[in-house]
Amino acid sequence: SSQTPEYKGITASGHESGDFVFVKKVIKQLAQQVQNVEQVVKPVTPKDVVVIDGLWYQNQPFTKEYKWEDAKNYCNNLNLAGHDNWRLPTRDELMKLGNIELYQSYNDDNLVKWMDNNMDKRITNSKGYSYFIKKEFIENMPFLNKKRPYDGFWSITEDNDFDFDFVARYVIFSLGNDESTTKSSKNYTLCVRGE
Repeated sequence: SSQTPEYKGITASGHESGDFVFVKKVIKQLAQQVQNVEQVVKPVTPKDVVVIDGLWYQNQPFTKEYKWEDAKNYCNNLNLAGHDNWRLPTRDELMKLGNIELYQSYNDDNLVKWMDNNMDKRITNSKGYSYFIKKEFIENMPFLNKKRPYDGFWSITEDNDFDFDFVARYVIFSLGNDESTTKSSKNYTLCVRGE
């Protein structure tokens, strides 16, 4: 009596016995199992997120400006890549996005010298705007014009150089530095989350 070929739950019956159809079924199932294992082993990072040093950075077109408190609320309410635990980054977390080490001060004589020495290190996007930012973010950077000649991205970091609490730090990737401004000013927002 002949037995019907079987491999891990795949049975070749009737006309399939003895021909290549059974072998094809087995190979197809094994390929699917391998693909399923690869999906489990490899973490999936959505295209609108870039992970740097274990921190997830939002990477979508940056088109809207917010006051500081509204920027915090935007991040706290963001649901992106299946996660809702986003927040406004610290100044240092934003500075990590520079394609070179950004200048960590504001409006002093050394900034002008730093800019003179480094402006050629900016990268340019397809719209013709240049930034000191990692290439993964370049195409999502904001539109610049005479009304808004530079970008500014809010940080959660408040400015301790002042005796009042209505000033916060922001990072300007088009110029390569960070500055302070009142929280009622408007800047762009890029949110982060831990892994």
